[in-house]
Amino acid sequence: MWVARNQSGARIVLGLVCALAMSSAALADLDQLSYELFRIDVATEGYTGQWVFTQDDLICGARGDGYCIVSMEGEVGIVANENPDITLATLGSDFYMCFYYDPQIQMNFSVTANYTADTDFSITSAQLDFDNIPNAWGRSTVSMDITDADWDGSGQLTGKYADNKTYRTFYNVDTTPGMFSSQVDSFGFSNQYGWTEARYSNDPGAGGVRQVGSDVHNLQSGLEFTLSAGDTAVGSTDFEVVPEPAAIALLGLALVLVRRR
Repeated sequence: MWVARNQSGARIVLGLVCALAMSSAALADLDQLSYELFRIDVATEGYTGQWVFTQDDLICGARGDGYCIVSMEGEVGIVANENPDITLATLGSDFYMCFYYDPQIQMNFSVTANYTADTDFSITSAQLDFDNIPNAWGRSTVSMDITDADWDGSGQLTGKYADNKTYRTFYNVDTTPGMFSSQVDSFGFSNQYGWTEARYSNDPGAGGVRQVGSDVHNLQSGLEFTLSAGDTAVGSTDFEVVPEPAAIALLGLALVLVRRR
């Protein structure tokens, strides 16, 4: 286990677990990731702030089979650029992000809005690079909850992308950027004190994959939303790209023929 601190002084734990029973995916090396491993931008009441975790914040890079989790011990208050004495929002302790060489990006997040005003959040993953996958196929899933954390009886999460969605996945972001999916409409509730409302989206469908429509050599994912004052949003995302099923089938057939010889 390696420990580092980010620019705000928050304690970070980077854990490498070699547990093939839990995951057969190979861990992505740091040289396959962009300099910023993840970034959260916040805006509310005319103030802005951000929380950034970069490769410079790592004491040691993790290598090997299994999976990599970048996570936090304890909550982090995101303070205003204009006045560090003002806390704009809170990043929950159950935040983590995983990068696999499969390739695959997973993220789990928990944020709480400013208690006096609605708060804008932008959460961006690292760019994950890998060997080009011709005619790639992919899938993307996301689940999100909002909770009436301040017990005022209402909660609202509003997507900030152009189509009012909250979550998007991207590929080939350094050359000809493409968008694979745009998911989860705005949602909320009223007159339900302490209530939690949930949404789930799977593109293209449970257990399925669909054509990306291009060769793919890198991935990135992001969330853009406004959260009602004093409330908490929790979510998890998973974006994965694989070779076309026909190629996998041919490879399987070739292995069978080799074994027969």
